[in-house]
Amino acid sequence: MGIGYRSRLVEGLTLVAGCRNILDQRLELLSAYNNGLAAFPLNGREWTLQINYRFPF
Repeated sequence: MGIGYRSRLVEGLTLVAGCRNILDQRLELLSAYNNGLAAFPLNGREWTLQINYRFPF
């Protein structure tokens, strides 16, 4: 989930802020094989900030 902003002052600049696993639920990755290993825990809540600049050619 994220929110984007396209700058009017700097042409080609875009900012995107987002959050993964916003409810901070416990997620696990199960093994593909029946090998008796425990499930691998995944990350909790993760915040992201993305800055893009597209050069005008």
